[in-house]
Amino acid sequence: AFALQRLRAGSPWKRFKEAYGYRGLIRSLENLLGQNGWHPHTHELWFVRADADPVAMLVEVLKRWESACIRAGLLDPKNQAQLEAFRAYAVDVKGNCSASDYLAKQDDSRQWGVDREIAKASTKTGRAKGLHPFALLAKAAEGDRRAGRLFLAYSLAMKGKSQIYWSRGLKDAVGINEVSDEAIAEEH
Repeated sequence: AFALQRLRAGSPWKRFKEAYGYRGLIRSLENLLGQNGWHPHTHELWFVRADADPVAMLVEVLKRWESACIRAGLLDPKNQAQLEAFRAYAVDVKGNCSASDYLAKQDDSRQWGVDREIAKASTKTGRAKGLHPFALLAKAAEGDRRAGRLFLAYSLAMKGKSQIYWSRGLKDAVGINEVSDEAIAEEH
């Protein structure tokens, strides 16, 4: 959290937002279980000007994210191998994405667009890189007790946690209204 706060703080962030027409973001939390345990990470959909240069944005965001992670103690600036891996994998920027564009994943021959990447991460099936929690649940249903225990641990840890976050004011800016479950039920 500290590194994310650093990424989006101060006059450099204000200049970045102005330069690219940044309006806000939708962030989703995704958890994979791999060989080394749980791997929580986020995917963010940024709303910027249509003509924003994704290559320039990548350079700027990677520089800011690296600095933020070093300042937060998450990255050792003296460890060259760690820095190279970080620079290769920590940030990816795709330009001019729409809900039907391929954004970040190709899983089981399906194209994952930005809509599924942000909203449906928990339904993706596992790959060699890791299993999503509901893949563990499916394995548990087939009799895998360890998978069942791992899914239960995930469920307990995530209970009540928000997995999708919208920037303040973004829903209003794009014309999405908050509707309660009760109001939806009354509509139907």
